[in-house]
Formats: sequence, structure tokens, C-alpha cells
Amino acid sequence: MLRSESAGKCDVCGGTFSKRQMLRHLAGCAYPAGKDVALVAQVRIDAPSSPFWIDLDVKTDAPLRELDQFLRNIWLECCGHLSAFEVGRARYVLDLSDDIYGPQPNERSMATRISAALPSIGSSFGYEYDFGSTTRLRLKVIARRHAPTRRDAVRLLARNDAPDWKCSECGGRATSLCAYCIYEREAFACDQHVNDHECGEEGMLPVVNSPRMGVCGYTGGA
Repeated sequence: MLRSESAGKCDVCGGTFSKRQMLRHLAGCAYPAGKDVALVAQVRIDAPSSPFWIDLDVKTDAPLRELDQFLRNIWLECCGHLSAFEVGRARYVLDLSDDIYGPQPNERSMATRISAALPSIGSSFGYEYDFGSTTRLRLKVIARRHAPTRRDAVRLLARNDAPDWKCSECGGRATSLCAYCIYEREAFACDQHVNDHECGEEGMLPVVNSPRMGVCGYTGGA
């Protein structure tokens, strides 16, 4: 599902910028000077070899599970699968008791605060959702900042614009794709040709702005 880099919209001002330009824009737009501030980590998240990316910041005193829940809500949640962050040699999971043999030596709890779990500025770490049909994300710590005070632990800063996938029959805008064909053959279909796909209706899923698109019955998030 390779695609060229997409532009995205700033959630603060509504402006549109390229993926590369967005970080420079957010440095000023999302962090105005002010007395009431929250200490946050600014993070860029993307799915390698795809057009999907998100910029956000998260309060440094929040538990890592708040970031996990945000990613589930906006990009991933379909069936309540397990997930984990990989930071260096440490693996952060929701419930250390899930393994019948008990926690592994490198496992930590997602109750750990962001300030203690995230690596240094400029460093990257990983995230996995669903250990069967896995969606893997790459996260990079962009900066530690003072952000306007808010209640939510995580704030969306920017997100890629939805890619314009083409129907394999007519080249029009695709609205559905076949979960069986997505990695092997032409999978996308518009409303007019969705019923013509050879695998049948049961394999068709909606086209959504997420790296989870076409996997495990995922139909979209926030």
C-alpha cells in the first residue's frame, strides 16, 4: 500500500502543510507563550511505507496507557486486541498478568508515566496493535514543550489528509476495499463497482484514513 507523502491539516489553525513542513509550523502555532502551561512531549507518529501520520502532544505526567487509548480511538480499535510500546529493550503492556507465565523480564506496565517511559528528544520507538494481524507504528519524540493548559492527556495537533485511493475498475474515487486482496491484487472499488468485485460483498471494508484500513474488520475511528 505504498503511497507518496501526503499533506495534512493543522488541528489548531486549520492550515494545510506537507508532512515535513508541519513540524516547523506547529512549533509556533501550537505553543503560544502563556502563563498557564502543561508540560508535554510532542510526538510524530507514522506507519512506515504508508501515507498515514499524526502529530500530537501528551502530558508528561500522564500514564502511557493514555497514549495507547488515543491511538486505539483514532486509528486502530476493532476488536479489543492487545497492544504494546517498545522503547529500547523495554516493552510496555496494558496488563502484566496477561501472560500465564507472568511478566517477562523486559515488560513494564503502561501505568508508567510518559516522563519515565519515553526516550530522549530525537529518538524513535515502536508500537504494535494486535499481535496476530499486527499494525505497527513508529513514534518519534520531537520536543518537550510548554503547552496551553487543558484537561485531556493527549492533544491532536495534525493529521494527514485522507489519501485519494482509486477504483481498480474505473479510476474513480474508491470507497471500499477487499480485505482478501489488499496485499495481492487490485483491492479498491468505488460505489458503482463495489458489487462487481470477484471476492464478494463479505470481504469488502470501507476506505478510511488509517493504517488499520482493510485489516480485521476495521471500519474507522475518530
